[in-house]
Amino acid sequence: MENPIGVPGFAIPHICRSLMVRLYLAASLCVTGLAATAQVLPEHARVHVEMTIVEIDRLVNSDMQRDILHNELADVFWTRSAPKIIARSALGNVWSVASHPQQQEFLHAFINYMAVKYTRYFPRYIGSEFETVYARTTRNDRYFEVKTNVYKQGRSPYPIYWYLTVINNQPHIYNMIVDDLNILALEKNVMQALLKQNNNDLNRLIQILPKRYSEKTKS
Repeated sequence: MENPIGVPGFAIPHICRSLMVRLYLAASLCVTGLAATAQVLPEHARVHVEMTIVEIDRLVNSDMQRDILHNELADVFWTRSAPKIIARSALGNVWSVASHPQQQEFLHAFINYMAVKYTRYFPRYIGSEFETVYARTTRNDRYFEVKTNVYKQGRSPYPIYWYLTVINNQPHIYNMIVDDLNILALEKNVMQALLKQNNNDLNRLIQILPKRYSEKTKS
């Protein structure tokens, strides 16, 4: 599988300063618009996705130590995604019967697991170019889809679909479909398989998640 990272409309790692300024200005305008209208629009979702890509691009091209990189990516998950929605979906029915402390412990373990796991896919996107195709409302005015295309030398362009919902009057990413791979469904399958292997013991799952990729990422 591949992990979607990059910056719309230009190649990694060469970030154009003028485009960075444009994105940050657009983000500022969107924030101003939210304050004025109290309504999240597809344009806000588009800017949120593009700014997320910029944040991840910064990590892609950093030379920071692996542990620090994991923490930085975890921060991106916390601030730009909808971690509770993702974690709840991954656990399925187990989430609804878990205690609040268990939910919180799993949430933190799961986000750290995601950060470690997806850091491993960063190098695949160096040299790629990204283009935002559209941003639109889905279902109702609190759910959005943003489509970006990935252009990478040696293969045909392929799409990434970003799905966002409104939390605290701001758009947040709760799912992505990368080259036909549904990330939310994938992680749900992984968590359900791990639960089954551990007799549906959530406490045991919380214990093993930090170790799942730790050995693979030490080198």
